Amino acid sequence: MVHRIVKNILLFLIASTALVSAQTYNQFPPPGMAYTNHLTTNSVVAGGSFNATGTTIPANGIYLPSANTLGITTNSIQAISISSAQTVTFNSGTFFVNSATSQSRAIIGSAAGNPSYLEFTINGSVVNYWGVCGAINDLITGCAANDAVLNNISATGNVLIGTNAIERLRITNTGDIDFKQKLFVSATAPTISSGFGTSPSIVSNNGPSSFSVNIGTGAVASSGVIGLPAAATGWACSVAEITSPATDATSQTGSSTTSITVTNYARTTGVAHAWTASDILELSCWPN
Repeated sequence: MVHRIVKNILLFLIASTALVSAQTYNQFPPPGMAYTNHLTTNSVVAGGSFNATGTTIPANGIYLPSANTLGITTNSIQAISISSAQTVTFNSGTFFVNSATSQSRAIIGSAAGNPSYLEFTINGSVVNYWGVCGAINDLITGCAANDAVLNNISATGNVLIGTNAIERLRITNTGDIDFKQKLFVSATAPTISSGFGTSPSIVSNNGPSSFSVNIGTGAVASSGVIGLPAAATGWACSVAEITSPATDATSQTGSSTTSITVTNYARTTGVAHAWTASDILELSCWPN
């Protein structure tokens, strides 16, 4: 009698195992079967979806810490949580993107025209932002009207800094610096346009802000025109005749948006006076 009961139980288990292994189910556990603890498998569990329903934090795994929130744990500590609003929180405060063989990057995306940025907080209060504010290549510290903006214009290579939605400072791809949307410092070297002596030259320069002119030979010219980068309205320059300062005094006598005129005067009479051959002028020019 006992032998027959044991035999029937074994046959039932064999049949049940064959039934489960021979079929693919649309849910897990299969209909009519339930697991109340843990499932261990040495193969692959595949299916349309996996729903975490447990609220107890596992040692290493996925669980449901609250309604519509997914938690991922390691060493019995929640490392990552994903809320119902699709907010991802890294509980350690550290996020690494690492690759030994290719580029490493973190991608933060949004729909066209919408902000996409990192938000930095201390004790729950926002202290700074870094990202884009809806325009291509904006690098921002905030999206509100009065927030500062650092903008990298990829099409031109210019970098802009602004406040209150107004450009305040621009560094161009040529090294020029614009202040309040006007040229402030230029990296473009001045040029000799006309006048001076024979073969005048720009001896050295740090752009228009500081440069030296050799007036050339001949000792007959008393004025000359120097070409400069385009300014909003004109140029204001200081001029020093450093070779013959006891007899000659050189001053700026004209200005346009792209040039200045300088004239040499006899120091004793104030009359226009020819420079001595190869005299050197030192100039410092600022746009206005």
